[in-house]
Formats: sequence, structure tokens, C-alpha cells
Amino acid sequence: MNILQDSLTNLETLYSFSKKISIINSVKSATTQRTMILEKLLEKILLHDNSILLLLRVIPERTPELDVSLIASAARNIMETTNFYFHLSQRGLDASNIEFRVETMVLNELYNEIDITKKFGFSQDCEHAQINNWYTKGALQRFQNFPQFLQLSENEKVQVLSGRKSTFQRKPPNILQEQMESAIYNLLSNSLHSLPLGLSNNSINRRPFFNNFFRAEQLLVISLQVSYIYTAYVVKDYLNLRKHLYSSLTQEERTRLKAYMSTTDLLNYIHTLSMEYEKAVF
Repeated sequence: MNILQDSLTNLETLYSFSKKISIINSVKSATTQRTMILEKLLEKILLHDNSILLLLRVIPERTPELDVSLIASAARNIMETTNFYFHLSQRGLDASNIEFRVETMVLNELYNEIDITKKFGFSQDCEHAQINNWYTKGALQRFQNFPQFLQLSENEKVQVLSGRKSTFQRKPPNILQEQMESAIYNLLSNSLHSLPLGLSNNSINRRPFFNNFFRAEQLLVISLQVSYIYTAYVVKDYLNLRKHLYSSLTQEERTRLKAYMSTTDLLNYIHTLSMEYEKAVF
């Protein structure tokens, strides 16, 4: 079994039928605020999937010259976007709780925009900038309408109003065990940087100094498997939220979707790597 090819095929198949339920294929847009945000998050994840496929499929004979950290970056963003998706899609939330989470996201977006435009040297006297400043200054008044905010400690309130984070007290979706998810996220993140780990697992010609255990192929397999697993979880949840979209998929596609949610192949692959890691180095 070629696990790299199988992982790539799984992602390709998943993308091919998942886009049928998204706005990529001009599916009728959602009408509620939360679902509109969720459909955009789904679109972002699927576009990351397709970007991975394009990088690996367009010029296959040049794949050895591909910096795998580009794939790792997309996979990491899929994980991050999935966690954000489930933060907003959590069932049983009342309207106030949803608004609190959305408002936190919007405040973070505006603070980032203000910071970026200032550093770019954009005018802060124009109407656009004034609206942003007006909105951020009114944050305290708006948040005081949310019971969730009033229940926080003073320090936590300061954290929310700072706008430094797009979510607050976000819980993981538990797709993977927390320690495993953390390890994979760290591997993908560190592979992006021009540090020894990032230089080692993206080298064409391996040399003793740049010879980390995690090589390019291992990073690629983990990235592909994480991508289709996390995407499948989001697609399944989105279908459960908008059940009429199930009709867009065939029975075989629904079965495949469920299979792609399994973490067994990923965990088995990491177990195989652990046995290789234990072998004598010399």
C-alpha cells in the first residue's frame, strides 16, 4: 500500500464531492448569521484542500522540488479553521452566546485592520478608519449586553475587550486526543519556519546537519491525512446543520465521508514512525 498516494486520493475524492454542498458550486447561501459564517469557513477549508491538490497534481514530475512546508501550512490552517468552525457551530447555544462569539471575532478583525493600516501609513482620519475606531470604542457597551461577558472576571473582560484573540475559551472539537493534536500542530507549525526542523524536512539533498527524523515524505503524509480527516468532520457537521444538502451526495459519497472521518490510518502511521524512531541510528 502506498500510503502517500492513498492519502492524496482520499483528499482528492473528498474535495470533489464536498464542494457540491458549498458556495464554491453556487449552492444557495445560508440566511442566518451563524450559518453564513460557517459556510465561509467551510469554503476556506475546501479551498485549502484544493490548493494542496493543485500543488501536488499540476506538475507531478516536479514534486521533489516542492517545499512541503506549503502543504504543512495549509494543513495547519485547516486544523485551525476547523477548531474555529466548531467553536461557532456548537449545538445548544442560545442567541446571546452566539452573538458574544461573533462579536469577539469581529472585534479582533477590526483591531487587526486598525493595526495593519496604521503600520502601512494609511490615514486614520478617513471615514473608513473613523468607523472602525467608533466601533471598537463602543465595544464595552455592546459586550455588557451579553450575560456571558458579565460572568467573566475583570481580567477576562480585559482580555476580551483587547481584541487580541478571535475566540475566547474555545474548546477543541476532540477529533484527536489533545496531546496528539498538539504534537501534530507543532510539527506542522515548526516545519514552516527556517529553523533546523523546517530546513530538514524540506531538503532535496539531505546532509548530516539537516537530517532531522521527520523527513519530507513523513510530513507530507501527515499533512494530507490531517487535511482530509478535519475536512470530513466539518463537512459532516455542516450537512447535519443543513440537512437538505445531503441530497447533493450519493450514498457512496456519504459512506466515504464517514470513512474519511476515521483517524485510524493516521494513528497507525504515527505508530509506524514511532517504531522506526526506536531503531538504532547507526
